[in-house]
Amino acid sequence: MGGQTLDVIDEVRRYSPRELEWLVCQYSGADKTVIRDKTHAGYLVEYFKDIGIGTIVAERPYTDKSYIEDHAKYLLRCFRDIPKTCARLHFFADIPGVTLDRKYINDIISQGIAQQASQYQALQDAYRGFMVIRPLARTIIGNTCLAVRTPTAGTCHIPVTRDYKVNLSGIPLSVKSLAFQEQDTILSACATSALWSSFHATGKLFQHEIPSPSAITERAASRSAQGVRLFPNRGLSTEEVACAIQSIGLEAERINCREPYFLKMAVRAYLSLGIPPILVGKLVPANGHALPRDGFHAVAVTGYGCGTEPPPLPAKGRGQRQHIPFVADGIDQLFVHDDQVGPFADMTFATDPHNEGRLKTQWLDKAVSAQGAGSGPVFFEPLYLLAPLYHKIRIPLTAIHPYVSGLHAALKERQVQKALGQSPLWWDLRLTTSNEMKTELIKAAQRCDDALAFLRRPCPRFLWRATLYLDGCPAWDTLFDATDIEQTNSMFASICHDDRVQRPANTLNEALNATPRQRRRQATAS
Repeated sequence: MGGQTLDVIDEVRRYSPRELEWLVCQYSGADKTVIRDKTHAGYLVEYFKDIGIGTIVAERPYTDKSYIEDHAKYLLRCFRDIPKTCARLHFFADIPGVTLDRKYINDIISQGIAQQASQYQALQDAYRGFMVIRPLARTIIGNTCLAVRTPTAGTCHIPVTRDYKVNLSGIPLSVKSLAFQEQDTILSACATSALWSSFHATGKLFQHEIPSPSAITERAASRSAQGVRLFPNRGLSTEEVACAIQSIGLEAERINCREPYFLKMAVRAYLSLGIPPILVGKLVPANGHALPRDGFHAVAVTGYGCGTEPPPLPAKGRGQRQHIPFVADGIDQLFVHDDQVGPFADMTFATDPHNEGRLKTQWLDKAVSAQGAGSGPVFFEPLYLLAPLYHKIRIPLTAIHPYVSGLHAALKERQVQKALGQSPLWWDLRLTTSNEMKTELIKAAQRCDDALAFLRRPCPRFLWRATLYLDGCPAWDTLFDATDIEQTNSMFASICHDDRVQRPANTLNEALNATPRQRRRQATAS
């Protein structure tokens, strides 16, 4: 038989920041100074501490799908021989009473999972994800899937994770995450990396292909390049991002979000269905230093955090219209896949009145400083969201919001308010499916007549769900057909959970059947 066997498990080492740096340098060929200058280095050290990394298992050679496609597209034609395979680092937490070493893993491989069931289960329970190390000089972080860390305070919602299955010498492992990678500045820019991460979620949700970063860049520029060189790529315009979204069979919905009110509402609405929108904004250094190029930046929004205290009722500022109160008002931070920082990076809404509506993160400070724009705090100023939607989701968020404003105005009528007492009215607006709605209703301990009627009727696949909360409990659901056309009244069903909101029909039906112009007028008045 003979022959030399090649063990793909190249290293098994106890985790420490120094060991991680050594492994990354070893497998990428990058210099230590390059690694230490990266914003990702400091961020990942804290991240690994939060998820409890104890051991690193290095797998080499490893063929990464996205990298090898990008390699064939551009790197293969370089005069210098750039390897087409990568290394993959697997991260494990400590297993109580066990030393996780090469022997522990080899026992599972040689004896099989059936014979080593308890050892295998302990290995799976300790698995915290993986990181692909690309053999490049600077942009070395490839496909990375890490377990989501839990914040120490407040409530964290990360609804866009999926199961990633890996195989380590025949040992099946899985981690719940969302793929991240660093932009390589040659084949992709920040918008491309954000799209790639977002497509990993929508691909599972809407069953479409997930193109590589180079393919995303090609598709994005296919309608606007006009003979201009695609690679190296320095960034994508809004139209090019929309083209990339359309190329996989989805539609791009643009939502202006300069106001935090609309940004929070839109983030909660689309993430509720598992759609990570692309947030485009501008980096604004507080010290007045100029940024390289135009300072625009794009990230994929993967979640949000709410404080421990309920949000205050929105107040009407001077010269401003008063917004109706939404549950999303309590969002005080966003979690994003930022190619300049890392996965699930937190961005907090600034409390400084001079920077109202802007987002702040200490990691952006370091990233911008590394680009030569001086040191000091840096703010992210949101401009708009681009949501990749299934083509049958035709009714936009901006068309549903006036309906909810009209309902809120109707409920504030004197005769209705008398029935409700002094209970504050809170709304929640989410994009959902009829199957999810019916599953929730069928699991409820009690179901009203409206709910029973809804369960028995055929429904469109996608629904906008506007929920009224009284005393912290859902009192009334108004469902809108998200697959309808805007010219009609898209209200599909109404489910009343609280007797206090039994429809004083005239005012509510007038609000629901109002023309678009009347709804806009009601929204402004409310």
